[in-house]
Amino acid sequence: MLRFFRQIRQRLLTDNKFSKYLLYAVGEILLVVIGILIALQIGSWNEDRKTKLSADRYRSKLINDLVNDTLNINQLMADGSLMQNEIEAYFKDFETQNLSLDECIKISGGVRAHFFRYFPINYTFEDMKNTGNAVLLSEEQRKALIELYNEQKFLLIIIDKSITDIKTYQYERGKHLDFDASESDFFDKVNWKQDTTRKKQGLLSQHNVLSNHLSLVTLFNYHALRIKDLTKKCIDLLNK
Repeated sequence: MLRFFRQIRQRLLTDNKFSKYLLYAVGEILLVVIGILIALQIGSWNEDRKTKLSADRYRSKLINDLVNDTLNINQLMADGSLMQNEIEAYFKDFETQNLSLDECIKISGGVRAHFFRYFPINYTFEDMKNTGNAVLLSEEQRKALIELYNEQKFLLIIIDKSITDIKTYQYERGKHLDFDASESDFFDKVNWKQDTTRKKQGLLSQHNVLSNHLSLVTLFNYHALRIKDLTKKCIDLLNK
């Protein structure tokens, strides 16, 4: 093709047709410019296509994370509900039944109150923030995900604070009552006489442990529902 154009230029110069040569030269320049513009446009289309594919992949992974996080929260809420029912049943018996001090200690020790942790499933959004790929999302999508991310972090802070408080009361309880994992009673085993006052102090600490477990469940449920609402908002925006 280039050889063909050179032959035309050479023939026009040889025939001394300068005006036609000039017109041809302008036309050739225009063709080159048009070719460059077309190449640039094709390159831009390819980049736009790659960007769109990358954004679509990220949105799909974000939605998958959000769905799994909701399932995780639902399971934690269900576990918390079972624990809440046991604790409330004990407190109801404590208030309404004529239980002895030793019976209260024994029954309260059988209540299945346990710690639970929430680990947000937000790996994709973390990756997008760290790699700068959050720009692939719209401003509205980014704002919604950041709002959700901040709510998740706040819940983690609440859980950590609640567990710290519970551990403090567990430590106090351990000074007066045997709630360790061994089958034997520690105080009986070492012939350590437990008077009524110490037992009462231990039961009070146990009540504080159970009460703080209840508070943790209540706080978790409140913020979990908030997170679920924000999650739904994010999924709706990502599906647009």
